[in-house]
Amino acid sequence: MRITLLALGTRGDVWPQIALASHLVDRDHDVTVATTVGFAPLVAGSGARLAPMPTDLTTFLAGDKGQAVLRSGGPRAVEAMGTYYSGFSDALDAATLTAVEGAEAVFGNQITFERAAVVSEALGIPAGIAWPMPLGPTGAYPSAMLEPGFGGARVNLLSHRLVYAGWQLGVRSDLRAFRRRLGLAPGGPSGLRRYAAARALQLHAFSPSLLPRPTDLGPEQPMTGLWQLPARIREGAGEAVPAAVDAWIDEGPPPVYLGLGSMPVPDTQRMLADVAAVTSELGVRGLIDATWCADAGPLPGHLHAVGSTDHDLLLPRCRAAVHHGGHGTLAAGLRAGLPTLVCSVFADQPFWGRRVERLGVGAHVRFRKLDRATLRTGLARVLEPATARRATQLGAAIRAEGDGTVRAATAVDDWLVTAMPLGRAAAAPRALAARS
Repeated sequence: MRITLLALGTRGDVWPQIALASHLVDRDHDVTVATTVGFAPLVAGSGARLAPMPTDLTTFLAGDKGQAVLRSGGPRAVEAMGTYYSGFSDALDAATLTAVEGAEAVFGNQITFERAAVVSEALGIPAGIAWPMPLGPTGAYPSAMLEPGFGGARVNLLSHRLVYAGWQLGVRSDLRAFRRRLGLAPGGPSGLRRYAAARALQLHAFSPSLLPRPTDLGPEQPMTGLWQLPARIREGAGEAVPAAVDAWIDEGPPPVYLGLGSMPVPDTQRMLADVAAVTSELGVRGLIDATWCADAGPLPGHLHAVGSTDHDLLLPRCRAAVHHGGHGTLAAGLRAGLPTLVCSVFADQPFWGRRVERLGVGAHVRFRKLDRATLRTGLARVLEPATARRATQLGAAIRAEGDGTVRAATAVDDWLVTAMPLGRAAAAPRALAARS
């Protein structure tokens, strides 16, 4: 079957779709991944076809406007992200239509599920969602995009509605234009309501050991366990552990991994000085993501820099992890049994930071409050034997679950047998004509 995966966002948003694509290709599906060209090496390694999309969220977030979005958080940040994509609306419309040419099913992620719903309705093909973070509405936990901790079921559901409303504010006009372009009425039920009414497949890519499965999710919303990007894809993209890093790790005790490259570090020299001082005081070695300190010059002997590397190969050789708390990095670290200090910036990162603290497998600090004192306090807590022991136990439980991407691909195959489009497909002839 021909399946298109609409995968916009940063690396953490996109790689789960590429991982799913690789397993669907292995099951003899003809798969297209619609994403930005920066992910072309990963898509090529999956065996899927790349359909280029005209955005680069990573570059945007690194700029001044993107940094302001990161600092704002909550529904306002969600609305700002929607507004960002609105700036590419016409180009996104055209690229989406090219990507779904001949598709028999379409999948979206948390950024593209509304577009997938429009395509499904217009072309009369099934649509599903792959949630890489806790955003699918439930009363069991709050939206991952909001700051408050867990509340009651009504409060949690309200938080999901607030985040969704913020996203709608940013994309509503563009979606209406997209619907008109495809011959559909501009209004109608929201995308999420369409998915629910069709009992469409919604994959929750979380570990039940890390976040128990909500009881209010239907059978069409499986919690698959954590997804993994196949090693062959990472190898093909040049993410093997470099020989120099490999040798340095072997020279001494396992280091602490400091994945600061995903954080908006404004003063690299001060941050590097803080990292050097804290690791020296605590008597640990540090392996630092080189993205933010490439021009820092020689590092102290107990520190070493590493570029983009396969976390599934690197992190099991470390003692603990310090990073932003993005779901991909967090999953790799916890699967390796590493106690973790989450220095959250945005999106689902504070959610996972609080979850790490609640489970007793690490600590959490907002990145804007990270300095030498909070880094030392947090890392010291992470290195406590009791914390490390609980992290080891959690890692064993997660590994016992296996690769959730395999279960996700099986769920897709099972669902496709009876899957229905979201809404009526009467406008399909006009939709096809609109592309010519």
